[in-house]
Amino acid sequence: MQARDHGHVQLLIWARKLAPEQRVWAVEDVRHVAGGLVRDLLAAGEIVIPMPPNRTAGERRGGRERGKSDPIDALATARLALREPDLPTARLDEQTRPIRLLVDHREALVAERTRLINRLLWLVHDLDPDLAAAVTKLKQITTRRKLTARLQALPATTA
Repeated sequence: MQARDHGHVQLLIWARKLAPEQRVWAVEDVRHVAGGLVRDLLAAGEIVIPMPPNRTAGERRGGRERGKSDPIDALATARLALREPDLPTARLDEQTRPIRLLVDHREALVAERTRLINRLLWLVHDLDPDLAAAVTKLKQITTRRKLTARLQALPATTA
């Protein structure tokens, strides 16, 4: 079964045969992978509980073999959902998805900023370890000016 719209329909038909009354879907919340499935389930009127991967990690440890195991991951997600019945359900509305996309974008920007600061710190430390401490205070304009002046005073190198 493909993890696309047609496969989602097949999955829903199969699940409705198994449990015709009501179903609750616990889906590991890996947005770029499960987002389409969650949207399709919600659009079909299903109840979906998004499970953060960090919450299911402990549950997976006991059954883990080498490599990825979808059956073990699915079982861990289901067990956690059954054990914690008060988990919030997903919603499909015009406000939730844009907010979620903005949160994802913000998290990506923060991660990129952190990566760039760490790279700058490493490069400055490589040039002159005494200057590295200044990189942690780059928000201050005086620190940036002093760091710029001290870097310009260093002998010219490729770095």
